[in-house]
Order: sequence, then C-alpha cells, then structure tokens
Amino acid sequence: MFSVRSSNQPKVTSTKEEIDLAVASFFELFPTSADCEEAICIAVAPHGVICECGTLLTNRNFAERTVRCTRCKKKNFVTADTFFHGVKKPVAYCLGTFLLSEGIAVSANYFAKCASVASSTGGVILHELSDVVMKNMDSAANVLTAKFREIIGKRSKETPAREHPFAEQAEEEKRAAERAKKKGEMPSLQPQIQDEPEGLKACGDLERKVYHQIKHEPVSLDSLSDTIDAPLTDLLGALTMLQLSGFSRALPGNKFLAIKDYDDAVLPMTKPASDKVRKGSLKHFFQYVRKTHHRISRKYAQRYAARYWCFLDRKRWTFTTLMNACAKSSRPSYVQLTSYVSPLAVKLAFPDTQ
Repeated sequence: MFSVRSSNQPKVTSTKEEIDLAVASFFELFPTSADCEEAICIAVAPHGVICECGTLLTNRNFAERTVRCTRCKKKNFVTADTFFHGVKKPVAYCLGTFLLSEGIAVSANYFAKCASVASSTGGVILHELSDVVMKNMDSAANVLTAKFREIIGKRSKETPAREHPFAEQAEEEKRAAERAKKKGEMPSLQPQIQDEPEGLKACGDLERKVYHQIKHEPVSLDSLSDTIDAPLTDLLGALTMLQLSGFSRALPGNKFLAIKDYDDAVLPMTKPASDKVRKGSLKHFFQYVRKTHHRISRKYAQRYAARYWCFLDRKRWTFTTLMNACAKSSRPSYVQLTSYVSPLAVKLAFPDTQ
C-alpha cells in the first residue's frame, strides 16, 4: 500500500498526513466493526474451528466469534485462549495492528484519537501489540539500556521519588545484582571492559586517564580529583567529553562509570551486524523515539524497541503476519502488562540481523 522505505534516506517518524492516510486506508478495507471481527476470526481459525468432539466446524456466520457444533451441539468460542479473547474494541485492535504493519510511527495519544478510544486505552492496546512483537525478537541484538539516557525522560512507577527518570537504571542494576547474589551468581551488569576501547585514542590524555580510573567501578568526582593531578574544571570537561563520546555514564551520587564504545552497549547476537550499521541504527532508533514519542520511560523501553522493529522492517511485519502472531499469542492481563520492567539489555532489531 505504501512504498518500501529507502535505506539511503531512512525516515525517523511518520507525518500526520501519513498517519491520516493510513487510517483512511484502513477504514476503506474494514468499514465496519463486523469486518474487523471477521478479520480476527480468520486470523485465529482460517480453516474453521475444531470442536472437542473432533468435528471441523466451518458453518460460522460472518463476524461471529461463536459457532455451534453440528454433531455434539456444543458452542465453541473461536478466539478462546488467544490474544483476541474478550476484546471489546475490535476496530481499535485491528487499526493498531494495521498501523504497525504499515510501518507507521504513532504516539499513543494520536492513535487513541484515530481509534476513538480513551488515551489510556490506546496506550494499553499498543503495549499489548508490542508484547506480541517482543516474543519474536530472539535474533535481535541485545542493547544495554544504560546507553539510552538521551531518550529516557518519562516517569513510571519504577522511578525513585524526586529523581530523574533515568535513575530507574541504577535501581534495576541493584535489583539485578541482588537477584544474582541470591542465586549465587556473579552479577553481569555490563560486559567485561577491555583495557582501552577503540576510539578512545582520539581523545586527549586527560580523558584517557579518567577513563582508566572509572573503568572498573563507579568513582566520585572528589576521588578523581585526589587521584589525578588536574584542575577540577578540567576533570569535569574530560568527564563531559567521555559521556558525549559514549565512553562513560553518570550515576546517582555524582559518580561516574566507564562503558566501552558501542560494543559495550551491544552484546553478542545471532547474526552480527557491522559496526557502521549498528551505530547508525542505534542513532536512528533514538531519532525515531524523539520524533514520535519525545521521551520514553526505561520501564517500557523494550516495547518501544518492538514497535521500532515494525517501523523498520516492512517485509517481516505485514498485517497478515502480525494478526497471525497475535492469534498464536495469549493476551496478557492488566497486571502483567503494567508490572513489566525492561531488562538491563533490551532486544533491538538492526537491518542485517532480521
């Protein structure tokens, strides 16, 4: 329906006109709620429903989710035990699926407006659909959320009181360390850091000295001042340069910890992408988030990464494949949906890993 996105000029979001055009196209294909109900039933049971007595039932009426067995007279529910079971707004769910499958980047508020549902309902629907996509991201790269500081800006229930939303990162690292300790394992909050990552050589001598001081454990600014013979302003400048270059990150308590250049944020994947592709794609993901959502919460970072995969990969996620994936998945409860917390390393799809 829409042209395949050019890799030479990658888009980072969808315009209002593109979203409205996609919504209009959806309602041309599915003008009524009954059409959406039928699309759901076809995705769940394309060849009919098998009754407990073993009879294949193909006598279902259009848009009806129930069908009565001609043999044992038992009523069968087509969408039972599937993602679509109990869905009361089939139009909104089908529209959300359609927009994702068309590679449309849309915020929860604007999606809710297009689907004629409450903003909170629109957010829930997009999160539910994102969960389905997440279950198919096994081959994607693992990217540490410690690298996401510039796009984390929304609070959640995990955000410590009177702290910046990115403080969730330190809290999750503490919980991961506690879980590992209980299991008798060594926590691996970040990969083993090499002596000096590639790219650090381009920095100055002071930046390299600071990096080696903070590469094993968090170090405060006062401790750095005691260890390195340099003015405090120069140390602050070096720390700022390291953060801007992606070699370190700030922690609560005015402490700093080194991370490797890109390879510290991207862990081993099934099909490794080139450094150029990975770095470019991570930057593209950040632009996608800023242009579409402005800022996101660390708690749900994995779900936004799942939507980004739909935005990126037009061949993998068509309307049919996404509907079929939903049909094969179970629908999470509201508690499961809201209690989810993104792991320290989230799955992020790159062009040559999918």
